Amino acid sequence: MTGPPSRGDVWRVDFEPVRGHEQGRSRPALIISNDVLNHGPAGLVTVMPITSKAKPIRSF
Repeated sequence: MTGPPSRGDVWRVDFEPVRGHEQGRSRPALIISNDVLNHGPAGLVTVMPITSKAKPIRSF
């Protein structure tokens, strides 16, 4: 992709280096930050890694 990422886009992101049990390597990630931040001068983008492994969700 070219240009700045937009909310809802899926980009391939390199998550290295990792610590502990974090997900590493290059993998797809969903852009979840709003476009004001994504397209702003700071270049700050918040992503959520996408994985194919399902884990049970624990309730509180």
